[in-house]
Amino acid sequence: MSGQHVRLTMTLFLAYYHVDVFSARSFTGNSLTVFPASEGLSREQMQRIT
Repeated sequence: MSGQHVRLTMTLFLAYYHVDVFSARSFTGNSLTVFPASEGLSREQMQRIT
């Protein structure tokens, strides 16, 4: 009996905030995305989020 491999992919939906830093006006500063509930994500998963 030979083994079979199945690649499973999963879509994960995460809540986030888009924050403008170093500016008092929206969409003019440096963008920063904040994920308030990122527990359980690996370092590699966090680095892939863009």
